[in-house]
Amino acid sequence: DTGDDSNGNGKRPDGYLSTGFLPYVPYSQSWTVPPARLRGGFRYLRVFIEKNGTSPGSADAVMLSNVTVHFTPAPMYKDPSDYQGHFYTASDDLVNRVWYGAAYTAQMCTIDPSQGRAWPPPAALWNNSATCGVGGSVIVDGAKRDRTIWPGDMGISSMVLHATTGDTYSAMMSLDTIYGMQSANGMLPYAGPPVNFLGDSDTYHLWALIGTLNTWDATANVTFARKHWDSFQKAVNCSVSKIRNSPAQGLMYVDKKADWQRCCQGKQNIAANSLLYGVLWRGSLLAAALNRTSQASEWASAAEALRASINEHLWDDSAGAFLDNTEAGNTLHPQDGNSLAAWFNVTGIVPGRASKVSDFLVSNWGQFGSSSPEWEGNIGTFAGSMEVMAHATTANRPDRALAMARLQW
Repeated sequence: DTGDDSNGNGKRPDGYLSTGFLPYVPYSQSWTVPPARLRGGFRYLRVFIEKNGTSPGSADAVMLSNVTVHFTPAPMYKDPSDYQGHFYTASDDLVNRVWYGAAYTAQMCTIDPSQGRAWPPPAALWNNSATCGVGGSVIVDGAKRDRTIWPGDMGISSMVLHATTGDTYSAMMSLDTIYGMQSANGMLPYAGPPVNFLGDSDTYHLWALIGTLNTWDATANVTFARKHWDSFQKAVNCSVSKIRNSPAQGLMYVDKKADWQRCCQGKQNIAANSLLYGVLWRGSLLAAALNRTSQASEWASAAEALRASINEHLWDDSAGAFLDNTEAGNTLHPQDGNSLAAWFNVTGIVPGRASKVSDFLVSNWGQFGSSSPEWEGNIGTFAGSMEVMAHATTANRPDRALAMARLQW
């Protein structure tokens, strides 16, 4: 078998690498995988012989020695196992495994920016020689496939790195890359280089701002914050400009609809509005820390007005959850938007509302995890991460957060 058994959906024939003919040079002939063919996400190497040999000692016999695999993630760390964070519980080894598995996964997604995935990808094999960012290390969305900076993924993965390996540098370099692509109107990209999806997504634009605030919270790096302050302010105001009184009743109106795999994005979307609330409220704290007093006050007021509008126009009391948007006939109560509303405390204006959202989210649990109504009932790991945060924070149900981590893992 010379195929790639880990080829995902099988739509692209990754195939295998061939050394070609290696002339016999006793104990000195070597072959190294070309840098562009480094395969992210793997800690093993499968070797096979294209031509059958006969018997040991014959002219076409093959001998292999000194086979090694080079570990390319976490390029800034001499010792990738030297985590600055630590977690251990004697009562639940599964939770230990989840914690360290998540840490390792995020670590595998930190790569040398010169080892991004070429776009568009080749018809066969793979090419990981594209420049996907600046600096010495960036966070990408996957170790094997995209190897591209996606701001949405960073909203989760940057926090994981902060809490486990202590790596904040990769987040800062990824954000340097994203801000370097900002459009004249303030929009930040849906995906970084070499994909370069520009101006496609209101939600991923907002996730880039959340990633900025996560990095500020983890580092209190004033130099970093001041470096990007003008761009951050411009990006926030770009989203605020989409708040409309008609027909959106004081809510942000989404017209850049690209998102994760969910359906039905657009209009007065609960996920986008919850993200914007989180950006405004936390952004006001950043502004205050940088002595931007007027801006801090303006964003804090805008945050409270938006929170009131979200709760007035998107809450569905009969379901105990937020609707996806305000359009007549809409009956969708999404996992992502409800989770974000609880996580960022949009619910805090009404006592007990976060608990109701938590109850609603649990009602979507099945045998293998929490399903996403906005994704045809499939299990979405991105939205699932948001749900874990919702249970663990404002809903004050860490027991549910742990139960979901165990179940969905």
